[in-house]
Amino acid sequence: MKKCELNNCQRHYLLFFQPFEGGAGLKGTKLSKDEFKQAIATYYQMMGWDETGVPTKAKLEELDVGWVAEKLKK
Repeated sequence: MKKCELNNCQRHYLLFFQPFEGGAGLKGTKLSKDEFKQAIATYYQMMGWDETGVPTKAKLEELDVGWVAEKLKK
């Protein structure tokens, strides 16, 4: 049976949840998956994106490309 290997993106994603090995007062601290999900949700909200990372209609209109919202629905 062939061993499943992680791609680079998956490896980097998993590193988020490992304790820091060093740094200014960060050694041993780590980010939980819940904290990571909350950080992503906060970032998306700040950017004007929905929960999947797609710009909201309001954000598109703010950028004067509101017509794109109809295209995204399809």
